Amino acid sequence: MVKAIIFDMDGTLIDSEPYYQTTLKHYLNRFVIPYKNEDILSLAGATTKHYNQLIEKLIDGYVTKEEFDLAYEGFYKTHPTPYRDLIFPDALPALRSLYNEGYILAVASSSRTDEIKTCLKETRLDQYISLILGGDMFHEAKPNPEIYLTCIEKLGFDVSECIAIEDSEYGIQAAKTAGLLCIAREDHRFNFNQSRADYFVHSLKEISHIINYIQTEGSE
Repeated sequence: MVKAIIFDMDGTLIDSEPYYQTTLKHYLNRFVIPYKNEDILSLAGATTKHYNQLIEKLIDGYVTKEEFDLAYEGFYKTHPTPYRDLIFPDALPALRSLYNEGYILAVASSSRTDEIKTCLKETRLDQYISLILGGDMFHEAKPNPEIYLTCIEKLGFDVSECIAIEDSEYGIQAAKTAGLLCIAREDHRFNFNQSRADYFVHSLKEISHIINYIQTEGSE
């Protein structure tokens, strides 16, 4: 029986990837660095290692990584991510409904823990979340399953009692390697391979129906 639902954040609760990609393009253009759109699209859901490798390749011969990072990080310090504008319209009502149905809700995201907490507070999702785990708490990012294995342990449930909500290929892989059933928010904008997910939704409001189906199927 499903008792806990573990959410990814970027691309699942908030539609942040287009915003991050627009900002990155702005800074590449600022330093007059050429890039291909497919390179930028490939960063959606990517690990920090993949991001750094691609950026270092793109900026080589144009600007140092230190200069680029300083300008890029400076932007976010003076222009905080507008989480309230990026939240998916279905996120708040869906989490409220799942919370009221008695499910324990958690967030396990590759983003930094402080960013996750800020996002959840500004979007008012924090009132429904019992546990938050960020990528900065672990040595390896998704697709490594460590964040999910730790989340399951801290929640105190068996893996069979938890389900993951993801969108990216790396996130889905991490959830499946951890032994979790995984529901994917369908997204065809970033060429994600979501084929390993067990179920698919267009809206988070569909999660409750899928879990009810899983509970019914398991009791037969």
